[in-house]
Amino acid sequence: MRKTLIRIAALISVLFILSCRTADGTRPDIIKYIALEPEIWFDNYLSPSHKDTIEVRLWSNSRRSYLDSIPDPASMESSMDWTFWFQDNEVGAVLFLKGFAPLCIPDAVGLHFCGALEEDGRRAIAIVPCYAYPTGENRCDIYTLEDGRWKEHLGFSTDESFTYSEEGEEQELTKEWLVRKESRWMYRDYLDYLRGEDTSFHYVF
Repeated sequence: MRKTLIRIAALISVLFILSCRTADGTRPDIIKYIALEPEIWFDNYLSPSHKDTIEVRLWSNSRRSYLDSIPDPASMESSMDWTFWFQDNEVGAVLFLKGFAPLCIPDAVGLHFCGALEEDGRRAIAIVPCYAYPTGENRCDIYTLEDGRWKEHLGFSTDESFTYSEEGEEQELTKEWLVRKESRWMYRDYLDYLRGEDTSFHYVF
């Protein structure tokens, strides 16, 4: 799946704190912008026979428009300024799937994960949002698609690092926390597991 510039910038923004200083210790005063393309995800979201496309675009409530560019982290005084820019512009992610009303995810600047779940003819989509500032602890929300709309089905806590993997390797999310056992989809809540409150798996459907 193609990763967007937003996700790359979010993950490495801390590294730019040093790079955005010049040799004499001064910082740039002019914010530079980089072009932003929609984030695209492919999977069997609606049918097992063909793949569908989910397009993710960023909407700014303060500007009342979709964004076609975002600040270059290297032109900001610090990674926190990059984060504040998204907060100040009230940016959120909007997901488009043909035939369904858009799904809005406030404060998100992309997705870490967007996968289709299918079980005995029932279908759902699991989503882990990406935020401008890495939070570590995150949430996986599972939606069903009914009557042309996204409907919240359930959600569980996770860690955004579970969505990272080397090329060709399966993500820890789908190896350990959102798994298929004996033809059934099951999940385990990360925070409940850490607290020792619940270490068992639960059915998605």
